[in-house]
Amino acid sequence: MTHSRIQLPITNYQLPITNSQFPITDLHRYHKCLNGHDIIGNTQNQLPITNYQFPITDLHRYHKCLNGHDMMRVLILGGTGDAAELVARVATIPGIEAIASLAGRTREPSTLVGSVRIGGFGGATGLASYLREMHIDLLIDSTHPFATQISWNAATAATVVSIPRLMLIRPPWEKVNGDRWMEVDNTEAAAAVLKNQAQRVFLTVGRQELAVFADLKDIWFLMRMIDPPTADAVVPPGMILCDRGPFALDNERKILIHHNIDTIVSKNSGGDATYAKIIAARELGLKVVMVNRPAIPPGEQVADVDGALAWLFEKLQS
Repeated sequence: MTHSRIQLPITNYQLPITNSQFPITDLHRYHKCLNGHDIIGNTQNQLPITNYQFPITDLHRYHKCLNGHDMMRVLILGGTGDAAELVARVATIPGIEAIASLAGRTREPSTLVGSVRIGGFGGATGLASYLREMHIDLLIDSTHPFATQISWNAATAATVVSIPRLMLIRPPWEKVNGDRWMEVDNTEAAAAVLKNQAQRVFLTVGRQELAVFADLKDIWFLMRMIDPPTADAVVPPGMILCDRGPFALDNERKILIHHNIDTIVSKNSGGDATYAKIIAARELGLKVVMVNRPAIPPGEQVADVDGALAWLFEKLQS
C-alpha cells in the first residue's frame, strides 16, 4: 500500500493517508460525522466513520494532533533488566511516551519509571484490544527469553492492529573451553539427565517449574528463585533460597562450595545478571545442565538496549 502525506496546519505531525486519500474537505466531513452530522448537514443519513476507510492507527494519530499531542506511544513488554533500562532511557526522549507492562509473576517487581501496567492481557486478542484502546504506535517485546507465550501473542496482536514490533533479545550464553555443559531442550529433559548423574543440584529454573523435579527423591536440591513457591506447590527435596540478581562471582562460588553442589541446572537466559554461576561452575569443574531456548516468532530483533533505542529513533523520524 502506498501512502501520501498531508501537512496538518495545527502540528508538525505528518499524517499518512491511504490510496483512497481524502482532500482536506473530507477531514471536515469526518469532523461532522464525529458531531452527529452527515456530509450535507442533517442527521437522517448519518455516515459511519468507517466508510472513510482511514487506517485506525492514523485516526488515532490524527486525534492526537487535534489535541495538540505529537507523542508517539510505545508499549514495552518487560520483566527483564534490559526492559527496565530501556523504559528508563525512553523516558528521557522527547516525543515518545512509554508504557511498561509486567506479567505480575513476581510479588515485588523492580521499580520502573513512568506508566506501568501489571497483569495479563487475555491472550493475543486481549493484547490487540489493548493496543487499539491505548492508541499504541509501537510495540517492543523485551520479555524473558523463555516467556514465549507472550512473545507469540505480541507477534499476533501487532499484526492484527498493523503496528511495528521489535524483539529485544539478549544473546544466549555460549559454551567455552572448560565448561561441562549437557544441553537439553526443556526442563523435563533436564530432570531426566539428572537421574543417576547428580546428588546435590543447584536448581535455578524459577519457581514455576519445580514440580518437574519433584520425583527425584534421591537428589538434594538448592532451589533459588525470586519469590517462594505457593503453599500447595509440589517441590523436590532440599532447600529454598529466595534472592534476586545480579549475582556476584564470589557469592556464587561460596554457595556452590558451601552446599557441596555437583551439578547446576540453568536456563540459557543470557546476559550478565546470572552468568556468574556459570563462571563459578567452570572454575570448580562442575556439570551444568543447560536448558536451551524455545523457538520465538519471526520479526525484527536487536540484542541490546542501544539497538532498541536506535530502532525507536528511526520510527520517530519516519
